[in-house]
Amino acid sequence: MAQSVEVQQAQKTRKEVTDHLAAGKDERAWVRVEQIIREDYLVEAMEILELCCDLLLARVSLIQATK
Repeated sequence: MAQSVEVQQAQKTRKEVTDHLAAGKDERAWVRVEQIIREDYLVEAMEILELCCDLLLARVSLIQATK
């Protein structure tokens, strides 16, 4: 759920970058690009964390089943 919000925000920010470039505001565009990169890294980290949590949940279930 949070990932989808982050992706939507990144898409909005990409649109802002094109608007800034069209208006000749290169410096603002660079700031937005850096923000997009940080958000992309955050989304990737959240995906990895979700996979780790799923793996942990599966392992806990296995441990409980062997007791």
